[in-house]
Amino acid sequence: MTPDNFGHPRWILKLFGLIRNHWHHQGQCYSIHFDAWRNAEKRFWQLTASPVHQQLFGGSRDGASVWTGYVFDSGAFSREYGVWLQELCLMSKCGQETPRPKMVLKGSYEKHNFFIDIFLEPEDGVDVSEVLDTITNQVRPARIEEEEDK
Repeated sequence: MTPDNFGHPRWILKLFGLIRNHWHHQGQCYSIHFDAWRNAEKRFWQLTASPVHQQLFGGSRDGASVWTGYVFDSGAFSREYGVWLQELCLMSKCGQETPRPKMVLKGSYEKHNFFIDIFLEPEDGVDVSEVLDTITNQVRPARIEEEEDK
């Protein structure tokens, strides 16, 4: 296994690519928030994918935080070469046990065990990833002001 610049094995980057291929935004959005870590004790990888926060620019809701809905085609994802799904379930929001609704996929990719949480809404408190410019009708990456000040 050769890790990428973020310390993830290449197979995880390929798996993120497959998730991206079956993630269909229902509006103007280009990003998906991904994360991954290894649970060495239980010998599997935990991956997450979720929509991102976007900020409106221009118009009456200038500065408002929004996010774009999506469809994740789990059936087509499960038929990808190298993907084997053992279980798939949906979990509603339920207090501390499940603070955000999600789809959970348990299986393996290229013989590596995984759990994937596909969150149905963005995580609270996460930075804005994109700007929806209502004046030019474009999507652009969010700039971090702290970096601009340097």
